[in-house]
Amino acid sequence: MKNRVAAVLAALLGVLLSSAQTVKYSDLAKGGKLPYGKNVTLTGDLSDLKCGAQQITDLLTVTGITASYLGQAGSPGAGTISGNTWSAPLGSLPADTAVNLQLKVTGKIVEAKKSAIVDDLFASDQFHRSLQAFFQVSKDQGPSVVTEEATRLLRDISDQNGALTTILRRQLSCVAITDVSSAAVTGLRANLPAFLNLNARLGDLMDLKLEGLDPHASLGDAYRFITGTDFKVPDNRSAQNSVNLFKRDYEAVSAAFQGDVFVQLSEGVQLDTSTVTADLSKYAGFDAGAGYVPRINELRSFFMVHIYPWGPVELDTGGLLPKDWKKRFSISVGMSIGDISGNTKSRIKAEDAFAYGLGCRINKYFRISIGGVVYRDSGTGGGLLNEAFIAPSIDLTALPGLKQIFASASSGITGTSGSSPDTPDNHNK
Repeated sequence: MKNRVAAVLAALLGVLLSSAQTVKYSDLAKGGKLPYGKNVTLTGDLSDLKCGAQQITDLLTVTGITASYLGQAGSPGAGTISGNTWSAPLGSLPADTAVNLQLKVTGKIVEAKKSAIVDDLFASDQFHRSLQAFFQVSKDQGPSVVTEEATRLLRDISDQNGALTTILRRQLSCVAITDVSSAAVTGLRANLPAFLNLNARLGDLMDLKLEGLDPHASLGDAYRFITGTDFKVPDNRSAQNSVNLFKRDYEAVSAAFQGDVFVQLSEGVQLDTSTVTADLSKYAGFDAGAGYVPRINELRSFFMVHIYPWGPVELDTGGLLPKDWKKRFSISVGMSIGDISGNTKSRIKAEDAFAYGLGCRINKYFRISIGGVVYRDSGTGGGLLNEAFIAPSIDLTALPGLKQIFASASSGITGTSGSSPDTPDNHNK
């Protein structure tokens, strides 16, 4: 009997585990399902990746993606990008909990945005202060010190509250920390002479005391001033030369910064998707309980498979009949494996009986089943008989551990933001 029960469980388990493990990211917004206890892979188009209503590809050329959920054990695996589509392994999901999905996207600033972002950076007081501090500390120092300070400068402007990150968040609010590569540092170092020269040009420009130019203006502000429609070029040839040299060197440094520094930076975008996870949801359940057969006055142990004929159902029982009656009822088949009523001799030959009927869930775990028991009567020569029974049982597949195999979570996206990994997740009722 135990072998037959094991075979039934193995067959049911095989059917359930054969379901697809790939979930479209766009389908989550439509109530798609995330299978519990399986290695799920998310897929989608690059156009699915949005920060609010804005597509990430408006700012970044996507080069990498990972998927995880808040509290996930282990590091997320790297996803793949092919043309306009992507896929990312999410790993195995916990059962019966709300899941806060986190997509981390990396990429390069698109060419069309670079010039405006460099201008905003050079106009930033925060960047201006960082740059002046860099010039002061690295002045007359050796290459190793200059490299160290150049790294510090890039990290300073690229960290969570840095000037570059702040500017990028104006374009896309979910931008996270920028990755400062060694190639980006090399690119900045290659342009240090030009930067130093440009700083001197700015000093020459300030010495002109041009009307309307703030003596504390940043590089970008000074450039905007002399290229503005209201600016009048001085009549003095020396002053004109100072203005033209600053304009020339600023444009050269801006172009070099875009090509040698920005192209080597990798911008990180984090999409936090808060999901409301439905209660345990499944096609079938496996119950164990005790059934009473009145006519032969026997209390017997039963194992039953309960099948939901209308498709997978959520196992919460908050609704009232008849609205959710389909969620409560199941078709039941199973086996009785022994008399537990203490009778000296059971009426059922060989202790085996086939049970069938209908089950009605009282709540998520407990059920009452009624139906018939078909057995061979040990007292009348082995004739086949059928008796009514009633059986309370517990749904084993709703218990921790087993439910990760038998269940799936229905998720609906309730919000998307660029919040930090400390964003609290939602908890199931």
